[in-house]
Amino acid sequence: MSYTFRPAVREQCHTLTGFAGPSGSGKTYSALLFSQGLAEGRPIAMIDTEGGRGLHYADQFDYLYSELNAPFTPLRYLEAIKAAADAGAGVIIVDSTSHEHEGPGGVLEMHETELDRMAGDDWRKREACNFGAWKKPKAEHNRFVNEVLQIKAHLVFCFRAREKLKLVKNARGKMEPVPQGWQPICTSSFEYEMTALLMLPPNSMGKPDFQEGATKLQEQHRPIFNTGGAITADMGKRLAMWAAGAQQTSKDRQGIPNEDSAKLLSDAREVATLGRDAMNKHWQSLDKAERSVVVSILDELKETARKADETGSEDAVQNDDLFADDEAPADAPATEEPPTADERSEAESLVSNMTAALKRCDSVMAVDKLWKNYADQIKALPEDQRKELQDVRSKRDEELMPRKAG
Repeated sequence: MSYTFRPAVREQCHTLTGFAGPSGSGKTYSALLFSQGLAEGRPIAMIDTEGGRGLHYADQFDYLYSELNAPFTPLRYLEAIKAAADAGAGVIIVDSTSHEHEGPGGVLEMHETELDRMAGDDWRKREACNFGAWKKPKAEHNRFVNEVLQIKAHLVFCFRAREKLKLVKNARGKMEPVPQGWQPICTSSFEYEMTALLMLPPNSMGKPDFQEGATKLQEQHRPIFNTGGAITADMGKRLAMWAAGAQQTSKDRQGIPNEDSAKLLSDAREVATLGRDAMNKHWQSLDKAERSVVVSILDELKETARKADETGSEDAVQNDDLFADDEAPADAPATEEPPTADERSEAESLVSNMTAALKRCDSVMAVDKLWKNYADQIKALPEDQRKELQDVRSKRDEELMPRKAG
């Protein structure tokens, strides 16, 4: 057999991203928000094993939905994932994948069932058959993993997590449990297949802990995720660009090293706590390259600065045009290219979907949250469509605003 070698070029690939954490860490919301960018306009499908919890955000995001109930065998997971791919999903969210390992009918229970079949209640025989009883569940799990890798869609897996404890002798010579960090509930072999696996600690609101041992992040993906903040749609968009062949380097697109970018974001967050006037002055002091980094958390900074002013003195700055030139810094071109037909079509689709989603919102707070989720996409719309969508929002705000009696 002859072998032909050619220069290595990374081509279109499909990614597997894992978000792991205990209850309340923000896994589901982070997966949906991240998928908005990763999907690049294609349908998003969610497979829900959590008894309908996957519908909690249906008023904030557009996605296809299906519920997977017990038994949670590997092949039933595989069947559901293939069905989502056949439905045309560009991103498939599985929430939660941990049931495949330890849920009813999952791999651990399959092993116990097989051990019952082989040895019954004979505990000596059960000990002898323990290894052999893994043959069937492991074979089914391996098939699940291998066929998932062939799915032509990006996959986002949510994992439950538990704190790992290790028994260590204390100063008095007695054994005591010592926390070893959070671990995703799944097989270690499945963790290995993740393009990126991010651990969300308790009550982190979707902000990964990159110091956790279970976090898996390749060097080329650190510029995407390690921004110092919570998971965003922009992270999904940047991973999609990488998967399509775009180059990622140890510097951002303006040539700023990652460590400097992290400091820029940290400094901006600290200044924002002083109010809008301080944040505005800080923004004006940044050059074009520095602004290109800070703009990724602009909405967060505006909200922090406004809250600081609300709780501060009465003479706090009231300028609603905070960072008025954030979209076009002074040294940026004054004009922009007209949108192409494809861009126009995508913009019309976004306006249509957002209009429908706004009409489903049942409170001003829900409207505000939805708007923030799509802030980057709205900002990129042509001016006339951005104004059209703003008019829809204003009208919906008026409809939901409590009316004064009399």
